[in-house]
Amino acid sequence: MMSELNWLGGEHDFALRIGELRALQDKLDSGPEEVLNRLRFGTWRIDDLIQVIRLGLIGGGVDKDEAKALV
Repeated sequence: MMSELNWLGGEHDFALRIGELRALQDKLDSGPEEVLNRLRFGTWRIDDLIQVIRLGLIGGGVDKDEAKALV
């Protein structure tokens, strides 16, 4: 499922597919539900935010380097 994210430079497609979810899990050493719960309950870490946005942009079709620069 893809959504639109209004972020720097305009609107971007945003998607966390299985590949992005696995990358998120590897980067944060936490499963997607753990990350979601940290965001929901206010116990998030800065990399939780950065990696979710970066990987969501990549999943939506933004080039990896561009996604890194946008975040």
